Amino acid sequence: MLKIVSINFIIFSFLAILTEITLGNWKTEPTKPSTTRAIGETCYNTLTHHDYCPGIIHINSNHPKDGGQKIENYINKSGIRVLDKKDINSITDFKEYDVINIGDSFLQADEIKYKDTLSFIQEQKTKNKVLQVGYSSWAPITMRRWLESKKLKKHVHVNVFAMINDFTINYGKANIHYQNKINSKGEFNIPHQNTPTKIDKLKQNSFFYSKFKAIFHSQATPPKKSSELSGTYEQKSSNCKILHKLKSKITDLTFNYLEFAFNNECWSEQTVSAVQSAVEDLKKIQILISSIDGTVTFYLIPAGWAFKDENIIGKQTSVYMINQETAITTLELSNYISNYLPIINLENILKKFKKRNKKLLYFPLDGHWNKEAHRVIGHMLSNDKNIF
Repeated sequence: MLKIVSINFIIFSFLAILTEITLGNWKTEPTKPSTTRAIGETCYNTLTHHDYCPGIIHINSNHPKDGGQKIENYINKSGIRVLDKKDINSITDFKEYDVINIGDSFLQADEIKYKDTLSFIQEQKTKNKVLQVGYSSWAPITMRRWLESKKLKKHVHVNVFAMINDFTINYGKANIHYQNKINSKGEFNIPHQNTPTKIDKLKQNSFFYSKFKAIFHSQATPPKKSSELSGTYEQKSSNCKILHKLKSKITDLTFNYLEFAFNNECWSEQTVSAVQSAVEDLKKIQILISSIDGTVTFYLIPAGWAFKDENIIGKQTSVYMINQETAITTLELSNYISNYLPIINLENILKKFKKRNKKLLYFPLDGHWNKEAHRVIGHMLSNDKNIF
């Protein structure tokens, strides 16, 4: 009996190791830069707080509910995603680019292939040189500081993609919180982390670890104090009483998103301050690019739950607890911002596309744009009206 158990254990171990070697990321070795403030593919710095580590291969494993694909992201010595592995040692000359598309994780777009990104599509259609730059949880202040640090082409056009998280008070990396991390030297206070350990490397490459992490994430226990937000908020409301009744019932972050579906007179003072914080940095970007005779277009990125059929799994997780049938508009936020600077709400543009097409534009769990959304926006940026 013991012999049978031992044989089964050996066979099981062999199959597990074989699976790990075959499906893990062991064949592609990320080249880590020499730094004392790196975690995985993320390097912390005093300029933008965090960014890609330069000269690495970042492998993003999409959750099975988002398709399960493994996407290799090649990052060059300037911290910019490039098309091919052979370009990892290249340095980007920012003065060469006619157009810069900058944003957060929606522009980082590590869930899709480089050739599926909106900037690659725009470049192919317009023949302009287009650069796409962004990283998880960047906000207007980090985008501004990045742009200020680069020598850009005169007459450059910059498309700034600001996500609704940037304007909230309860999102930990909202613009207003970044402003509070700037020290007296005008630099970000950054976390002091050790060089990535062997354990960090194992976590990044392991097939089984990524699966266990995905299972744990999907089974997260909802906070007991909060109830699910139900109903529909696709149209702006001026009934502040409805909003305020929900404040103590739903998650704090969802309440922030819900505020943007109500007249700004219903917003809390903290939310107004958070919005003004982001607007202040957007205006500084406008002044900066104007100083080199460039132009800027501002876009507001709505979360998937601006549409009933998008981000269906993600919006039901414990952070948000939004009912599957619930949609929350962002139109009042863009209306408010437009008092200070022109901004295009992509909610309207994506709704226009979705009226004629049944295709989904957001990953169901992850919540970022899928390649279809990048295709639509890439064509929009190229002034191709046939996409609609």
